[in-house]
Amino acid sequence: MLIAACQFGIPIKINPLGMAGGATCANLAATLITHNAEVLGSITVGQLVRKGAPMVYGSSTSILDMRTNLAAMGAPEMGVISAAVAKLAQFYRMPSWVGGG
Repeated sequence: MLIAACQFGIPIKINPLGMAGGATCANLAATLITHNAEVLGSITVGQLVRKGAPMVYGSSTSILDMRTNLAAMGAPEMGVISAAVAKLAQFYRMPSWVGGG
């Protein structure tokens, strides 16, 4: 989808869904590093397909609920990660859109 959207100039939101303690480290800082790497990698691919392709720095990253093995959407940790993601988007001068509960 990323490549097709970039080829046609369709704006796309890069939206990793890392789960701290599941798909990423339990440490929130390490989860943020993984998240940022996924976004920057996707942006790089998209810009190689079409320079200037419109992209949004997104996030639905949260923590893993160990009881249910689901992403804990709306958890306090998700708010912390979302705030950090918004600051990263500001640093890169990109629009951002983060998930929340």
